[in-house]
Order: sequence, then structure tokens, then C-alpha cells
Amino acid sequence: MSSLPVSAADENIPSAMANVKFSRVALKPGGHKSAQLAYFDQDEDVGQAMQTIFQDKMSDVPSPKIIIVLEGGINNSSERSNDFNEKQFSTSVAKLLLDIGRNKLSDDQGAPWLFSNLRHDSVAGRIIQITRQQYLANDIPLSRFVTIGIDVCSSVLLEEAPYDYQTLVDAISDKSQDKIKNELITNSCTNSSRILNKRLSRVILYGRKQEDLTDRRTILQKCVEEIGRVRDNDKSESVSVPKIMLLYGGDVDNVEPIHRLLNAEIDRRKFGLVIIRGSGGLADILAWVCDKIRGGGTCTQGSEQNLLTPTFLRELKVLVNQLLGNDLTDDLIKLITYLAVTRCKKIRVCDEDDDLSLYLLEALVTANQNQRLSSLKLHLSLAFDLNQPKFASRMLRANQDMPEEDLIQLAKMAIIRDQVEFLHVLEDTCGITSDNLGEKFECELSTKMNYNHNLFLECIQQDFGCALDEIYRSADENNETAEDEIQSINVKLFLWAVFFDHYNLSLHFWRRLNASCFMIFT
Repeated sequence: MSSLPVSAADENIPSAMANVKFSRVALKPGGHKSAQLAYFDQDEDVGQAMQTIFQDKMSDVPSPKIIIVLEGGINNSSERSNDFNEKQFSTSVAKLLLDIGRNKLSDDQGAPWLFSNLRHDSVAGRIIQITRQQYLANDIPLSRFVTIGIDVCSSVLLEEAPYDYQTLVDAISDKSQDKIKNELITNSCTNSSRILNKRLSRVILYGRKQEDLTDRRTILQKCVEEIGRVRDNDKSESVSVPKIMLLYGGDVDNVEPIHRLLNAEIDRRKFGLVIIRGSGGLADILAWVCDKIRGGGTCTQGSEQNLLTPTFLRELKVLVNQLLGNDLTDDLIKLITYLAVTRCKKIRVCDEDDDLSLYLLEALVTANQNQRLSSLKLHLSLAFDLNQPKFASRMLRANQDMPEEDLIQLAKMAIIRDQVEFLHVLEDTCGITSDNLGEKFECELSTKMNYNHNLFLECIQQDFGCALDEIYRSADENNETAEDEIQSINVKLFLWAVFFDHYNLSLHFWRRLNASCFMIFT
């Protein structure tokens, strides 16, 4: 299993670059100490603290294949549409995470990283719970699903940093944060275990003074920067990690952070955004805004400051008051103006019955257009993970200059994963077939999938009275043609698929055999 690599340059950096207190804590009353907590305060440089955390306590986690940030939250059922199914949405996200984490390639790198609030969120908790259950049901190690909660609290001395459930609750419910305090008191009266997101595996907590503006999204951005720095130092993983926000529900507190993550100064640190329509609150407002922008109803020919029409602003004001109980804020107008200027290029709106994985892929592609060929392979890999052949077909048709060796690797991946429909896509768009895989690919397949290849060869010898390489014979043994070589490859792959019970693959390879090969099996 791959992990975040430590470059040669990093090995010379002292391990204690910042003062960070590590401890294991329980995230529910009486629970076992299941989460790794890292605490540091405003006296430390945030970037250096991230280096310390990643080198000390995250060096053994799988490298991120995708970063998903849960934004918003649903705390009041009156905020959402009556038909929003929280369980169905959570199950869809969990399936997406399972598809990315499930991988038959032993040397393939990457796992999904999920970031959420440390504080209780019923949707986030359900997503993590269902994902873990699905990982266990499919014999996937839970270490291949990384969950990180980020939060801020009032600064305390390192020796007084939270070390158990109660001290952690006390830290994030500081009296200076009246709104949070009231929410936590309300939660504790109804259910004492619904204060923290009890299913997180890792927690990063930042202690700040009252005048410090650092928030949990600032810490998240520093995490992303540190992941990027590590990958930049490792030539084999220099492509930027795809980053996406999933917005469900939400309120005015989510507006500025979403704008900040969408509009990061450096392109490779920008996030895409998938909005869940029907989940209520800010999500439904932004879904309505995106529909208006794409319909051309928000823009004028004036300056950027006057981009939003008076009619649109009046409608928006009514909607904000209805869904959030607030007046229009400057931050919300700035965010919507940004969406209008960019024409919502990094945004996708997903309805409940839509295929969430497809919308996620589309948002990722638009968010990473400046890294076309380097990110193309990664996006195609995710398309394979999420079983989206039509999306892969669109990507391949739009990028005809992808190197042949990369296309062959995709074909091999499709065979290993029993994804026959992707073989059809590669043949139709790029002309890549099993003919391009090489004469010994069946041996490579057995190795990749931990099959007993020697047993396969022994059974072939017994049943056919000859070695595997001798089953197909050219009509003119003294003049073997390229066509003979291709047929030999497909005969061997057909027999391999039959022997190891890959029905769909066996049909695919059978259809690629010519008439002369049929005589072998009759």
C-alpha cells in the first residue's frame, strides 16, 4: 500500500519543525480512544505544523487519490426540501468512496480522503458509517479510507491541550463562541453523543487567540498545500490531487469559505463544487443561482460591480430570506458575482436521482483544465473507479494525443477490473484492443490478481496435450504473420478468462478470434 512519500530533501528536515501535541481521544462519552488528535496553537507557523503532522502521524496513510470536503450541514429539517432523502444521499456518497477505494491493482496508488467538521453533522456521520461498513463487507482495509476532522478553538498551552472526550468538547465549546456554545448545549440535552463527529479517524485542532482570523478552511488549505509540496518533491506523484466540495444544506457561514476554496490564488489549489439540490439552505440557493446564470438571466453589459441585475437581486433576496432567514450579505453577493463571471465552470448541480459520481468527475475536469494531459490520466483513472465509460469516452475523444502506452495501461486496468465496456470505449475512440497487450499479458494478469498461474498452465497441458504457447499454430509455421501473433494473444487471454471464471471477458476475447481459432476448441 502506498503512502505519502517522504522525499530525500525532507529526510534532512528535523522531525520537530513545530510544537504539535499528539494524543488519542474518544469522540463519544465512554468510547474507546479511536481518533488521532493533533493540536497546535497560534505561536506555530501553520505550514510548518502541517509538515510536522504529516511527517510524524500521517506518513503511514495512503496517498490521496481525491480530496472530498463536506460543506454545509443539515441541522434543521425545515431547511430542506420535503423530498430530500438524507439516507439515499449518504449512501450515494459512500458508494462513490467505495468505488474509489476498491482496487484490484496491488501497485495502484491512492485512496479517498474525506474532510469534514469536527462537530456533529448527521449526514457526514452517516456517510462515514456506511462507507466503513461497505469497506469491511468488501474486505477493503479501513486504512484505505482517510477521514479528517478540522476545527479551531481558543488557544491553550500545549500541556493543557485536549486529551480525552470531555476536554475536547470543552475546547470547542469555549464561552467566547456563544453560538457554538448554545448549539452544543442544545445537542447535549438531547443526545450526549451528538456533539462531535464520532466516526472520524483523525482530528486537527488549531488553538487561536480572539483576534486571529485563522479558521478551519485555512487549516484545510494548508493541508492541501502540504500534500502538494510532498507530491511535487516526488516525481512519480507530481500531478495535483483532485479536490472537490460537496455542498448540502448550509447557511451564511459557509458562503465565504466556499468562495475562498473556489477562487484560490493558485489554480492547482482550487476546488470544484458539487451542489446537492433539494438539501435546503445555501445549497438550494446556489442551485437556483446556477440555473439562472446558465440561463443568461443574471448578467448585464455593465461593469463587474453591476453584473447582477436588479430583478435577479430582488428574487435572490426573497429566496435568501425564505431559506436562511437572513438578509443578503456582501459575502453572498461576492460569491454569486464570481459564479456569474466564471459562468459556473467549476460547479455542478446534482439532483437526488442523478448519478453523483458523474457530476463529481465533470466538476473535477473543469477545475483542473490547466493541467490537461497530466490530470487526464488521473481523471480517467477515477472514471474507471466510478464505472463511467461514457465520461471516459468523452475525455478520450477530446484528447486524441494521449500517449499509446498510457492507453494500453488503461486497457490492462479494464481487464483486471472486469470492465469490458471500457475495452469497447478504448477500441472505438483510440483503436486500442487486446491485440496491443503483448504475448505474455496473461501471466501479468495472474500476477496482478494473485492467481495460481502455474496451475492454469498445468491444466492447459493436461487438457490440450501441449503448452499454452503451442495451442495456436500458424498455418505456415515458417512464415508467422502479425495476424498470427494477434490471434495467439487472444486465444491465451480467452483460455485464461474461462479458467479463472471471468465470463464477460471470455465472451469479449472469443469474439476477437477468427474462424481458424474456433477449430482449436471443437
